[in-house]
Amino acid sequence: MKLLGQILPPTATTRSCRSGRPSPCFLEYVKVKHKEYLELLAWLADMGLGSQLNYRQGSLLRQALKKPGSSFTAKQLKNLFDVSENTARADLRRLEKLQVLAPYRVGKTVEYVARADAAERLRAGFNGANRRRATKVRRR
Repeated sequence: MKLLGQILPPTATTRSCRSGRPSPCFLEYVKVKHKEYLELLAWLADMGLGSQLNYRQGSLLRQALKKPGSSFTAKQLKNLFDVSENTARADLRRLEKLQVLAPYRVGKTVEYVARADAAERLRAGFNGANRRRATKVRRR
């Protein structure tokens, strides 16, 4: 995910023009972000995780799969998504349960590293969960 300052040129701001309308750069930024959001939702639905993960978790999952070995902290996610550290920790723990991230301690901080085999673990874990769910439905 790119931050606002990385997409907009330094001269472009989110202030509106004299006419009271948003600047063209800001409108382009909103279009790009909306497109990224829709692409992420479609990608999560294709993976079968659309109803299980929220947008923050989905974008973190995509980043972890693109860059194995990268590390994440609750503080980083807090600043990136503008959420509380508890919410960021919950998102990280959710991806840990999916076996995409592995936690490790650095002093008092818990960092989560993207596993190199995250895609395989995700496929295996998700397929296993579907099989268990299908078995439970048949027993009823």
